[in-house]
Amino acid sequence: MADASTTQPEPQTTQPEPHGISGWLILPMLGTIISPALSAFGLFQNIEALIKYRDQQTAAWSYMVIGEIVFTLGIAPSKPAALGLARRYQTTEAVERAWDAMERHWESYLSPLQVETPDPGFDVMANVWLKYQAMSGRIWGRSGYYQPGGAFGYRDQLQDSQVFLPIDPARTRRQILLHAAHQYADGTTLHWWHPLTEEGLRKPLNDDLLWLAFVTLNYLRETADFSILDERAPFLAENGSAPPPDGTLYDHCRRAIDSFWDRMSPRGVPRSDVNPRPLSDLVPSNGLIGCYSADERLVLAIAFEPYQELFQGVRACIHADFRIGGLKAGESKRVRGKIYIVPADIDALLKRYAKDFPERVRKD
Repeated sequence: MADASTTQPEPQTTQPEPHGISGWLILPMLGTIISPALSAFGLFQNIEALIKYRDQQTAAWSYMVIGEIVFTLGIAPSKPAALGLARRYQTTEAVERAWDAMERHWESYLSPLQVETPDPGFDVMANVWLKYQAMSGRIWGRSGYYQPGGAFGYRDQLQDSQVFLPIDPARTRRQILLHAAHQYADGTTLHWWHPLTEEGLRKPLNDDLLWLAFVTLNYLRETADFSILDERAPFLAENGSAPPPDGTLYDHCRRAIDSFWDRMSPRGVPRSDVNPRPLSDLVPSNGLIGCYSADERLVLAIAFEPYQELFQGVRACIHADFRIGGLKAGESKRVRGKIYIVPADIDALLKRYAKDFPERVRKD
């Protein structure tokens, strides 16, 4: 493609044929990973001006391209490497060869595990599409649902890496060790992190840290490769302090599990879990739910009449609950409720609840 500063072809007098290309606008390669080139031109802010500029230039240098055109998109660590890639795929023949090789790769790569059912659609999903999506979209692209930013999710990509277990377990192995290296010495982990900058967010979530042990166990069941437990991985440093010594993968898994148990109440409920849960065997029929304080000394409980769908921290919105018939625009209804913050004496609480809501207590 000629630069606009070079000798330009004579303007054509004929109208372009369908599917022809005219009015090329060549933008210089500017910008960085922080400020891409197109944003420097205000492309997305002023697309109309850009089109107008292109149309003005078309009168001075315009030409036709008739035939097959291939667009390629790539990435390379340097300008010479990028130019080498561009030259490699200059012809449609080279692109076709690469495309055929790619198809052969996926066919052979996904073939070790195949299912056959009476439903061809199910077979395509199970044998090709779901595996391909888990690999290319979730692990390599990291562009899945709720994850468009390209970060690694501690839980998400550990889950996804299990797709390799019956196909290429070495990749699952690498993913396990990568995630182990994003764990703190207390067993907690980064909820997500970006691989280029290692910028991430730390959260004390139980499912994040426990997936390390879970996927490791599945890897051992599939491969019997117990040597992975002796592989060493670093711990993340705490608030700028020096990182602790590396630990084996077995040590990382033990710390994750110990961190989970250290946060359990005597009743087996994670201390970080504030979801209300049943306080009586009669739940949900009696409509009383609650949760203990971290020190087990108090109980927070709630109840409504008409009875609301209250269970495990999920409550149907009052204005849409079928038991009160829903609300029309501008309509209001009275709902009676009680919030109890009382000592952790469940028998005493149930007696008080029976007095406040006698209609909700079973007579049998």
